[in-house]
Amino acid sequence: MKVKKWVTQDFPMVEESATVRECLHRMRQYQTNECIVKDREGHFRGVVNKEDLLDLDLDSSVFNKVSLPDFFVHEEDNITHALLLFLEHQEPYLPVVDEEMRLKGAVSLHDFLEALIEALAMDVPGIRFSVLLEDKPGELRKVVDALALSNINILSVITTRSGDGKREVLIKVDAVDEGTLIKLFESLGIKIESIEKEEGF
Repeated sequence: MKVKKWVTQDFPMVEESATVRECLHRMRQYQTNECIVKDREGHFRGVVNKEDLLDLDLDSSVFNKVSLPDFFVHEEDNITHALLLFLEHQEPYLPVVDEEMRLKGAVSLHDFLEALIEALAMDVPGIRFSVLLEDKPGELRKVVDALALSNINILSVITTRSGDGKREVLIKVDAVDEGTLIKLFESLGIKIESIEKEEGF
């Protein structure tokens, strides 16, 4: 999933010609200590921090206090890359730019949660279940093949290490009957560790 799908236009931003007063007002609106800055042509110029403005006259320009950070992403980047940057820098917003450094918007924690909801297929009805598999190539294929042969569509798959050479696989499918899934995997000698019907929204 690319960042551009989750870009928001609702974020603290001013032009580099803005006054300290305007910039502080924008920060108060978004309850943040930073503001993203662009030039008149829409190019990303950097960010300005509240602490750098406190000693300035309210009617002076923020121009000289703008700094170009390394925490911004391109709209064609993968959302996972943006999330790593977000966690590393712990900023409330990540600026999003195009190839010519034009500011396209920003992504926030809320946008990452929206992406996670879609990746987990939490917004659609189905059944989510987990199984423990050997942590080696080919094990997941048994599960995928069994679902395909039963004409059950997979909506999302997540795997995590669980220790002892095992991997927990959490799968959501568009099936409606838990009993059918349990019997299917019992026939394969695979125990379903947890199973839950989700209504979606």
